This record gives sequence, structure tokens and C-alpha cells, in this order.
Amino acid sequence: MHSINNPTQKRHALSLMAGRRVLSLGALLAALILILGGCTRGETGIFADIEQEVKIRSNNLVDNTFIASMAASEDYFYAVAGTGLFRRPISGNTWRRVSPKDRQASSVAVIKNDDDAYEVYVILSKDGKNTTLRKATEDLEGELSSWETILGSGSYLPVPSDVDKKLSRLTGVAAIDRSSDDTPDTLIITMRQEGDKKQRYLAVNPQAADPENRLIRFVGYENPGDDLIPSTRPPGKAFLADDYLWIARNGLWWISLTDLNDDTSDIKEIREIKAPPANLGAVEPVTHNDNTFLVAATLTGRLYKSPNLAGADDPGTWDKDSWGTYFGSRSRAFASLLWLPDRGIFLAGTISNEKPSWDRNGYYHARPTIDGDDFTGVSWTSGRDISRSYGSAELSSAAVTGLMELGGLVFALTDNTGLWSTSSYNTGTSPTWVWE
Repeated sequence: MHSINNPTQKRHALSLMAGRRVLSLGALLAALILILGGCTRGETGIFADIEQEVKIRSNNLVDNTFIASMAASEDYFYAVAGTGLFRRPISGNTWRRVSPKDRQASSVAVIKNDDDAYEVYVILSKDGKNTTLRKATEDLEGELSSWETILGSGSYLPVPSDVDKKLSRLTGVAAIDRSSDDTPDTLIITMRQEGDKKQRYLAVNPQAADPENRLIRFVGYENPGDDLIPSTRPPGKAFLADDYLWIARNGLWWISLTDLNDDTSDIKEIREIKAPPANLGAVEPVTHNDNTFLVAATLTGRLYKSPNLAGADDPGTWDKDSWGTYFGSRSRAFASLLWLPDRGIFLAGTISNEKPSWDRNGYYHARPTIDGDDFTGVSWTSGRDISRSYGSAELSSAAVTGLMELGGLVFALTDNTGLWSTSSYNTGTSPTWVWE
């Protein structure tokens, strides 16, 4: 934590000492209160009455860097910051690098195994091309085992349709909860095929025996597939909604959980939604009034709602008309989206766009206007208007490339302003962000 040193206050104090040689007890107490107020845990709310920008620090994670990926176990947060994988206790403040220093980390996921132990998976690379998937396990005291290579560098798995080719690059890892017990239990990883075509595949639980039996081929419309690779435009995301696994990045892909769990099929396929909203930025599952659907945010600032998933037509039949007319718009490029059902709002993170006036602008509250089961409009509130103190923090002008809810906190992942967190959305108070 960095204390705040205000040059104006210092000069004023020195002037008083030179002229009067003594400070009144009241002045000393006022100065002490101001200094201590600036040091309390780095929360933006304490600066609400200070008319200046202040660097806010709480924890010790690398700042002014890209936060590529996050995950959590029962006791720890994990974050890929810059080129390293770091972790801190959920009940503590200190981040510590846990990945090898001679390797670059790009993506992290955590699952709980059959022995109720948490396994941490990270994609590492020495040159950005030869990637490996490594695993470490938390013991009962929380210490990590040494990193074990799960998929090696340069030659991973045979391509089911062409045994002479290999899946040669790992592009992202994520965890999903197939057992519906609120604990991720299944690992998925996206991989690229060698050669010019660079066909993509999805591997399910590649850490288990015979992973080639659990390869799923991306099948798109003139598109070789997609990646869970962290990126600022936009990041890849995997999630479950209704009876489907979805992957969203440049496109939107789906496979039924029945097919995902079927071990009898030789080559399974994850298919592309034919016509999702153009310039896709982020997709978020929403459950409202016992209906589950998807909300898509675009890089042109629009929000769209999909058909309800339960009892709806097969997603393979969706077309452009299935999404209807956008129900909200803002002159911003949205690349991240998080639904907070208890608040009835979306958090929508912005990045820069080609339009000069559409520069990154932190995040917005988007409160949908609801008519029965339909979203008919949006009430927008910019982060700068949410709280005065937020406007003086670096987060308010950051590119927010990811928004996640983990361990009772909401996290904002940025492209070059580090990691931010807040517990306010779960306590019902006004947002107060901590710079990790």
C-alpha cells in the first residue's frame, strides 16, 4: 500500500512551522486524519472529497499491466498478470507469483477433482508459440505441488480427421461446472491444428487418460473455429446456459451437454451460431422469471437478447431475426458483460474503438427495462456517475476487458491498468473499488 503525499499540504505545513514554529493540536489532528484516511486499504470511496486524481493501492499485484485471466479455488484467487501467474488468499491481501519465472503465463483455470482437492492449470510458453499445459495441486495447507506437464510442447494430440497432423498450440483454458454444484469440475482447452488452415478443436478434460477421445471439432461458416485465448478484442469466454456449453469470442459456438458427455461418438462437433449480432463483444447468460437466455453486447455499443433457451428451437436454427432489435445502445465499444441478478443490472466494460469519441471509459451500469419476460430498454449510468471517487481512479478510464464474480468479489480485468475488485455489489452499498 502506498501512502498519499500531497505537495500542497506539505508546503503549507512547512510555512506554518517556519512562521509560528508550532502547530495547534487541532491542525495536527486534522493532518493526521487526512494522512491516515488516504492509507486505509486503498479503497476509492475514501477519496470522495479530495479534488484531485490519486493513485489508489490496496494490494501488491503488478499494476499498469494486462490482466489476461482469473480463477479461484475455495481459499485462493489466481490471476495472470503480465507474464506471470499470481495468487493471494481470499482472506488476505498479498499476491505471490507461483508460475515459473522463465515461462510466460497466458491463461489459468481451477477445478476440484474427485479427491476434493483443487487443481490449478496454466498455459505456459517460452517463446509465445511452443505452449504447454501444466498442473499444480493445492494440498491441505494450501501449498502448491510442483508444476506437472500435462500436454507437452510442439506435439500434443493427433487430429482425428488427419492422423499426420498434430494439434500444436494451446490457445486458452477454462473450467465449467457440469455437476451443477457451484464448483468447476471439468477442464476445457482450445487448440489449433498445424498448417495454414489452423482448424480449432476443443479438448475436454485433457488431463485424464486418452484425451484424443474427448476432442471436439469446431464447425463454422467459413470459420475454422475460435479460441479461449485472452485478448483485448474481445476475450474468449466459456459458460453453461440451460442444456448447452457456449463459447463466445469473435463468434458464438454451442454444443449440447448430452453430446459433450457422450463418449461413444468418434468426432464430436461444436457448432457456430449462424448469425449472432455483428461485431460481437461479449455474451452473458441471464436467468429471469425462470427463463434462461443470452444477452450479447457488441463493439458498436448495442445489447441484444436471444430467444429463451428452455423449450426454444435448436440454436442451430437461429438466424439474425432470432435476436430481434437491440434493446439498448450506448456510444461505446463493449467487450465484457456481467449480470448481477440481485441488483437487476449488467456491468458493461468498455474498450477503445475506431471511432475517436469511443475511447475506453471504464464500465457502465445497464439496468434493463423489463416488460413481462422481455427487455425493452436500458437505463445507463456511467461509472463516473456511479460514485464521485470512481471518477478520480484509473479504472474510470481503463479498458475493462473482463468482468468476473469470484469468492464474493466482483473483479474488473483491464488491458493495462491492472486488476480491480469490489465487495460492494454483494453488500448492497455504492461501488467502492480496490486496486489489487
